[in-house]
Amino acid sequence: MSSPVRAVAFDLDGTLVDSRTAVVEAVATGCAEVLARHGASFRPTHDAITGGMGLPSDEYYARLLPPELQSLAAAVKAAATDHEVSALAEGRGRLYPNVAVALQQLRKRGWKLAAISNAQEPYFRAALEYLELAPLFDHCECYEEMPPTTGPSKQALLTRALEALGTPAGDTAMVGDRGDDIDAGRALGCVTVGLRQGFGTLEELVRAHFVVDTAAEVPALDLFGLID
Repeated sequence: MSSPVRAVAFDLDGTLVDSRTAVVEAVATGCAEVLARHGASFRPTHDAITGGMGLPSDEYYARLLPPELQSLAAAVKAAATDHEVSALAEGRGRLYPNVAVALQQLRKRGWKLAAISNAQEPYFRAALEYLELAPLFDHCECYEEMPPTTGPSKQALLTRALEALGTPAGDTAMVGDRGDDIDAGRALGCVTVGLRQGFGTLEELVRAHFVVDTAAEVPALDLFGLID
């Protein structure tokens, strides 16, 4: 009997892409530019910028601003996205160490790979292009590219990834740094891997089947030994 085709779905920011520098700076710069134009003195803290990473982009920027500035959320999002894409184009984005090697190792096993993200579409596509990730994946999709959904965004993205890859949930792992990554994988019956390297807290990762430091460790895990 042939071995089943396995698959791994990865979150993007905080999982594959080290967003602690260029992306955080881009959000801060875009926010400062828009708020300054409107005479607002408010500036989000570094913790506020990083704390919401992983949320759907519209929700993220709405949470970033106080109630009296909510009308500027779309403008802040647009400005920050422009700075994020520019940072990537200028070579200021980066992957976590050994991520590309880990992805290549999984592909050599014949496994299918997906990249899914709550990030805005221009940034998501720029990251795939400028960080040379696109050729390593069989399926890539972000929340803004999906049809409208009323359920949890990451679960919807993972559902679509399973359909695109043609692999059952039990033969698929979900890898991410936030609680919604783990919750999505658990809800659909996937093996889950939580990463300490990203933006989530350890409390968010307690329900993961595995918790490791970086995505580079994924190929060494006996991911499907739990169910074989």
